[in-house]
Amino acid sequence: MSRIRWYHYFVVLAGFNVAIIAAVLWLHHQTLSQFRSLLRQVAILDARQRDLTSLARSVRELAGPLVRALEAGAVAESRRALDRARADLAALKDRRAMRGDDAVTLWSELAQLTAEADDVLSQPPAERAARLISFDQRQQRALRLIADMQEDVLAEEADLLQSYDDMLARQTRGETVLVAALLAALIGMLWYTRQLQRTDQTLRKERQRAAQERRERLAAIGELCTGVAHGIRNPLASIHSSAELIVDLGRMDDDSRRRAQDILSECRRLSSRVTRLLNFARASERPRMRLDVGPVIRTAIAELQSEFDRRGVGVAVEGCDGALPVCADTDEMATLWIELLSNAMEHSPSGAAVCVVARREAERIVVDVHDAGPGIPPEHVGRIFELFYTTRPEGTGIGLAWARRVAESLGGRIELVTDGLTGTTFRVTLPVAT
Repeated sequence: MSRIRWYHYFVVLAGFNVAIIAAVLWLHHQTLSQFRSLLRQVAILDARQRDLTSLARSVRELAGPLVRALEAGAVAESRRALDRARADLAALKDRRAMRGDDAVTLWSELAQLTAEADDVLSQPPAERAARLISFDQRQQRALRLIADMQEDVLAEEADLLQSYDDMLARQTRGETVLVAALLAALIGMLWYTRQLQRTDQTLRKERQRAAQERRERLAAIGELCTGVAHGIRNPLASIHSSAELIVDLGRMDDDSRRRAQDILSECRRLSSRVTRLLNFARASERPRMRLDVGPVIRTAIAELQSEFDRRGVGVAVEGCDGALPVCADTDEMATLWIELLSNAMEHSPSGAAVCVVARREAERIVVDVHDAGPGIPPEHVGRIFELFYTTRPEGTGIGLAWARRVAESLGGRIELVTDGLTGTTFRVTLPVAT
């Protein structure tokens, strides 16, 4: 499972904000779409209302020619006026707003009304008055139908406006909730940013305090190591010189000579440990240059080759021929690999091999040093880089601590990769030289 980073929370909050903004924009789009639909429907209803008003006026105008024919007897002129009124009705009938199921009854009534108007003009003058009364009654029925249709149009328009008001109120509430959520998310981001700043300040102070304590502790250890090393070096030099004289000048049997050689060997080994102790105590910033990791690793292997051969441990190298540039001091870089290779060699059984794999990953140089030993038990994993901590009676507990110091001084790190069962891998990561 991947580790959650601090910036993942910002990504989640930013995604949440984007989703809210998208939802608000979608609601606005829906509101505008429904508003445009409302305008179209209201325009249709208004056109229908105007047509109904014109229709009512035309129906009323049908009575005019009949009244003039009754009063003045101008039948021909009245018939022409009636034809014009009938043409106006026909024009209104073709309007889109005047179509529908409710208009069928109305147009049927109007057809009977116009037919009755023709019948009035066709009657003799003595019978026109009686026919006109029947016409007036049918005209009133037609006008009531038109009035009912106008009321239906007004009611439909009112319902339409009310439904839009309800929809607008719901969307307004939804937008209010979304905007509140957006503000809450922004406040959460500000709060989280402030918490990160406080945490960063706390961690920075803690790192500074830990670094100061470490410097003080290392300074004290350095003084102690320097004193101990100097106290050992002088007597050790005398022992070594005396043993050399005994070997070179003394007359002794083979057993005594072998013991003297053992004294010289142990003196050299102890002198090497004293030198490493002094180097650790006197560690300081050295001038650095651009160099390739591969040749330094091969040089370190060459220095340890005789010891590898003596122990019967092989060395396999992979990836050291490519360009692996870093900025470092040659001596401290060589010491880093010597310490790791020595540690791997000491933990590998005879007949096994130490594997060194180097590669470049983006802006980092990564080198793995793997041994074929029994692995590191879990209870020791957390302390292996501590100064003077060792699990071997003959160990000093300096090598890995020194290796970590070198790696960190170069802007890199060294980490342990192990399953606690078979073999151990120390992974060194260093920045690429620019």
